[in-house]
Amino acid sequence: MKHLGLLGRYLPEFGAIIGQMQHDLFHIYTVDAHTLQLVENLRRLWLPEFKQKFPISAQAIRHVAKVELLYIAGLYHDIAKGRGGDHSELGCVDAQAFCERHGLSKRDTELVVWLVRNHLFMSVTAQRKDISDPEVIWEFASYVKDQEHLDYLFILTVADINATNPTMWNSWRASLMRQLYLETKRALRRGLDFPIDADMISDEHKQRALEIIIERNVDIMEAEAIWETIEEEYFIRSNGDEIAWNTEAILRHRPSDKPLIAITPLVDVIFLVPVKFLFTP
Repeated sequence: MKHLGLLGRYLPEFGAIIGQMQHDLFHIYTVDAHTLQLVENLRRLWLPEFKQKFPISAQAIRHVAKVELLYIAGLYHDIAKGRGGDHSELGCVDAQAFCERHGLSKRDTELVVWLVRNHLFMSVTAQRKDISDPEVIWEFASYVKDQEHLDYLFILTVADINATNPTMWNSWRASLMRQLYLETKRALRRGLDFPIDADMISDEHKQRALEIIIERNVDIMEAEAIWETIEEEYFIRSNGDEIAWNTEAILRHRPSDKPLIAITPLVDVIFLVPVKFLFTP
């Protein structure tokens, strides 16, 4: 439809973004090309070869009630770029007009408009906020409100990032998005009337670390002696596997005057973690 000139005639607002450049450090496509690539990414989530690369998104898209709402939100998420002002807010007007013109229900229209308005919200939260902070997760979950909105927003966000340029989606962003999605899902299941208890999370992480330490025949007394020198925030922000790994590294290293640098593989990326900064002597 785009190549034949029909899409721009059918959707005049889309015709206005054809060939429009995006002057930033991230987008390498014109607005219309980026938009259609996003829609293509949504379709690809149904293909077996993409299920392995995007397991959570591929599973979520198979459970949403109306996948067509994702396509509409995808078409309109950047429709107002180049007009001046907040393109997310301006795009809501066009998206709502499209839905009403095509006879969508009020509920479906509200969902599409919500997605257009908030299409950047999840990626911004994942990349710019401390999503290991229980309060950040609770605030995000309170805004999303339910699993349905979380699933739609997560799928749209993943498709959007992957339509920006081929290098944007990497193990780091994938890990952040996965963590935010799963932690929010957990918070929603717990209920928004019950904010995440930081002490409970800390205790869960410590318990998991102890189980690992016991399996590896590490001295529990020595491990707990190290933990007593650490601020509680560390146990909230680090999972049990990380705590156990760091603790073992410290115990193996003692006694020594040399700095301790621990290395662990994560997906295809190697992170160098200066453990001496995590623990106070």
